Amino acid sequence: MKKLFSLWLLLCTFYTQQVYAQCQGDLKFSLETSRCVNNSLNFNNGSTGSADKYQWLWGDGSDTTTTTTASNVIHTFTKAGTFEVTLIKKCGSNQVVKKTNVKIVDFPNTSVISNTPITSCAQEDVNLSI
Repeated sequence: MKKLFSLWLLLCTFYTQQVYAQCQGDLKFSLETSRCVNNSLNFNNGSTGSADKYQWLWGDGSDTTTTTTASNVIHTFTKAGTFEVTLIKKCGSNQVVKKTNVKIVDFPNTSVISNTPITSCAQEDVNLSI
């Protein structure tokens, strides 16, 4: 009985170490600076280590979840606000979670007459000269 218990303990320890090793590495992502309503926003998954898949939760009430093995994903926020974006790294039955707040703004209500088109988000600087 003692040998059976020792074998069971050894197998459990090995399995736990294997699962833990699967989810090692940094979990991080970045996104572009232009964060306007109704613009496609690129999210770059800079995570290290292996994973079975990544799941993205957008936090904008759209009920859209993106599950992928790809490094980069695109999402469009349809309203202004601050949204909690979540990246989940799935490794077998384990997972690691990274969350960050993303501020999405409306286009500013301005009038500028120009010979060339000007497009900018509210948080971006625009230099005009006369």
